Amino acid sequence: MFFTLPWMLAGLVGVPALAAIYWLRSRAQVRVVSSLFLWIDQRRPKQGGRIVEKIQTPLAFFLELLAITAIVLAAAGFSFTRSQFARPIVLVLDDSYSMQAGKDKSTRARAREALVKEFQRTAYVARVVLAGSQPRLLGESIRNADQLQEALEDWRCTAPTAALEPAVALAAEIGGETARILVISDHEPPEELTPGKVQWWAFGQPLSNTAITAAARERSSGGETGEEDRTLLEITHLGSTGTRAGLVLQGANLGEPQRKTLDLGAGAASRLIMSFVSGSAELRAKLNDDELAIDNEVVLVSPRRAPVRVQIAVAEDERAGDKLKGAITRALEAAGQSLVVDSRPQLIIADRASAPDSDAWQFELLGGTDAVAFEGPYVVDRSHPLTEGLSLEAIIWSAAENNVPHGVPVITAGNRVLVADEEHASGKHHVQLAIDMELSNLADSPEWPILIANLVRWRAAALPGPAATNLQLGQLLRFTLVEEPTRDTQVVVKRPDGSEQSVIAEGKRHEVRPDQIGLYNVRAGAQQFAFACNAVNADESNLLECATGRWGSWNDSEVFQDQHVRLDWVFLLVAIGCLVAHLVVLSRSGAPGS
Repeated sequence: MFFTLPWMLAGLVGVPALAAIYWLRSRAQVRVVSSLFLWIDQRRPKQGGRIVEKIQTPLAFFLELLAITAIVLAAAGFSFTRSQFARPIVLVLDDSYSMQAGKDKSTRARAREALVKEFQRTAYVARVVLAGSQPRLLGESIRNADQLQEALEDWRCTAPTAALEPAVALAAEIGGETARILVISDHEPPEELTPGKVQWWAFGQPLSNTAITAAARERSSGGETGEEDRTLLEITHLGSTGTRAGLVLQGANLGEPQRKTLDLGAGAASRLIMSFVSGSAELRAKLNDDELAIDNEVVLVSPRRAPVRVQIAVAEDERAGDKLKGAITRALEAAGQSLVVDSRPQLIIADRASAPDSDAWQFELLGGTDAVAFEGPYVVDRSHPLTEGLSLEAIIWSAAENNVPHGVPVITAGNRVLVADEEHASGKHHVQLAIDMELSNLADSPEWPILIANLVRWRAAALPGPAATNLQLGQLLRFTLVEEPTRDTQVVVKRPDGSEQSVIAEGKRHEVRPDQIGLYNVRAGAQQFAFACNAVNADESNLLECATGRWGSWNDSEVFQDQHVRLDWVFLLVAIGCLVAHLVVLSRSGAPGS
């Protein structure tokens, strides 16, 4: 049941006005006159007056009362839906961690209460889509408030971002043309909603928030002990006025906890750069409590992975070889995750193929004669680890016609393969890159160190242990086991809340997507390591743009209008009938004007 024009219900003020007319009755006053023959009507009038008497409710009063009510309901467009006991609806829930904001009652809690009340008031058949970094469907169909409350237990709001637009598209696909879509968030819609299809309910509040917006701990050389962990913390005050924030540091090799006071202006950030003994315990940093707790604390684990052992096997007796070796060396130094060695390499960068029985990965640069230059456009496989961050704009790439890389193409210019990757059964990779360094500007551009850094990170990720030790919330962790697992080898992941998740190892490579902040421990046979996950996203921690309100109307859709049964014509007939009966009553009573 609903009203098309609910503001027309204001006409019901006529009901008390009618009662007042019948309540206030006139009272005759004594007048001495000489004769009555000039008086037309000698009866005592019964209409109007200022004297308060006991209310009189003849049949005419009830007819007038019913007529006013019927006219108002007809004007308001009283209707109900044919499918009111099975309305299809898809709920799109913002799953980002800003929905946790609020000390007394979080945005998520207020939204949950409103949803439960809506389901208690109106019957729906609902599906739920969680809008996190990627939208996902939650559970089965929901038909009552109890099932909704049970399903909402999995709505934890721990995602670093909310992909609401893809989630709405998924909801439209799931629900079909007749399903309503209800978006629950903490901010207003970014653009105008589709008329009649989507409603948007926001329960956010614009609040000031101080957050840790960046955190990193990397191993470097050059300290007093030869190796140390360089740590960066960035604390940002996301508010309209300044604040004083308290920060507590503990762990690593600090001994006693250290307390710092930071005076931050509106939108200002403070960066702390510190050094700790490499391999020491995890470092914990915590801010004072505020409106959003998840971004007030970080844990940073010491990176225990050794650098990738790289061997440069490039001819030195030619000018081109010297230029190539120098370009490779400078790029490796910029990457900062490698160690140049002459023996037992894990990665070989060479201008010729190495021994086939070597376990090292190979990055072979193919030279040759009769080079052909290309200036793009280049076709790049963006899913390959080597191409992350590559643009290849303004790159002149020359390659010999007689040397074509073998394997899966990674970078091509038209139908000419420039970079290819071949994976062996053992898991090692042989990458070939066709280039003439004398006629190309690739090695002199920013694309070259990016390419080499991607190569080193890719190789490091395949080494035993985790590819990273400090992750952002929502980031995928890849790790490799030391030995090939047996049938009984289990990978056990202990989460920050103490719960454990275990799976049977089906290979040496595994992935974990952490969904909690804090310290994780991974155990697989005799191999153990720890990693940390932190919520460091300045955009998500910014609560100043949060809002409360409702946008959109399902009643504007023609699809939903076809499902409505309007009763305004019924109330109009009732009103006409009351008015006709009212005229009959007045004519029979002999009232003036009848």
